[in-house]
Amino acid sequence: MSKKIHYSLKLVDINLFGHHGLYKKEKERGQNFIINIDVNYYPLNTIDNINSYINYIYFYDFIKERFNDVRYDTLEGLINKLIIDIEKNFQSIFYIKLSIKKPELYYDTNQNFIKVERESIK
Repeated sequence: MSKKIHYSLKLVDINLFGHHGLYKKEKERGQNFIINIDVNYYPLNTIDNINSYINYIYFYDFIKERFNDVRYDTLEGLINKLIIDIEKNFQSIFYIKLSIKKPELYYDTNQNFIKVERESIK
């Protein structure tokens, strides 16, 4: 049995500004979000050429552009949209783990304590 080579690409602590949120203040003022993405993918081949693999700068720009396409009330809605976009545009990806945090959210005496995460496996 032969093994199929795959790779993992992780984008860690991407800080993006957006107008997502349930409350009017969040939608009007906007806020920072921290995104972490972990994907596993199959290369087209193993030749040392960027076209064989996922270009991480292109992947970062892809996430950044789609982050503010549509405003979402919930982090779950935003995560679902991003995962759908990734699955449609990167056919070689077979596993996605995506999380989003609101670092400026304060509740009681806590800050930066909310993280919503989703995994998708093809």
